[in-house]
Amino acid sequence: LLGPVTLMGGALVRQGISSLHAIQDWVGAGGMDKLIGSGIGVRIEEFTTRFLPGLDLGALDLPGLLAASSSASASWMLKFGGGLLGQAGVVLGKLVLMLFVLFYFLRDGEEILSATLHLLPLRSSQEERLILRFRAVSRSAIFGAFGTAAAQGLAGGIGLAIVGIPALFWGAVMALASLIPVVGTALVWVPACIYLLLVGSWGKALFLALFCGVAVGSIDNLLRPLLMSGQARMSTLWLFLAILGGVDAFGLIGLIYGPLIFGLLAVLLFLYEEEFHGFLEAQDES
Repeated sequence: LLGPVTLMGGALVRQGISSLHAIQDWVGAGGMDKLIGSGIGVRIEEFTTRFLPGLDLGALDLPGLLAASSSASASWMLKFGGGLLGQAGVVLGKLVLMLFVLFYFLRDGEEILSATLHLLPLRSSQEERLILRFRAVSRSAIFGAFGTAAAQGLAGGIGLAIVGIPALFWGAVMALASLIPVVGTALVWVPACIYLLLVGSWGKALFLALFCGVAVGSIDNLLRPLLMSGQARMSTLWLFLAILGGVDAFGLIGLIYGPLIFGLLAVLLFLYEEEFHGFLEAQDES
């Protein structure tokens, strides 16, 4: 596990740094100055003068800002890569701890589960439904979140490779961005399209926008609800609200916690409704 992950992480850092250095080289070669003096720059300046009179583009050192930000990003990535190597011992220790605990879970899992169920104030049939629901929701949450992210990262990486943008690094970034609700992969491919427009690659920009907007976006709209609502039998609307609530309460890990908590709550309410069906019916008629 550690070998492939280390090689993958090193390749990601190298490709990310090369992408940022390419931006610095483009700025250093006068690409930004040429762009500002071109027809595009003139039209942008006319637009801001007309609709955004308070924004003075002439006072902004755009080449300097772009070069400084890309340099800072490259330095951060170098530091991040070094930090990964420095944390190798910590990662290895956590891996050993995980395997140690996993060994006992696999060996004594049935006994642990039986002892836990013995303490629950539920009948055996109810406990079985609760376990089945927990498994279904857990699998749906994990496969739905990370399966969709992997598929979108792969598809987005293919589109980026076709237009000549480093696909491994930015495809991985796109996979991570797909975990963010609403905006998702647009955080990556929209700036990429803007970059292609700035360098004059209109055809590549149009292709990437159509490819990511249609193909990559369709993966999120079709695959995520299919994976997350299939086994768990959850409505897409409730699933969407559970994801938003989970992210708001727990952060990024809420993509899993939200549907999991919502699914368990749903099965507990179902058990309650089944146990007190007569009382609830009488209450409705009173």
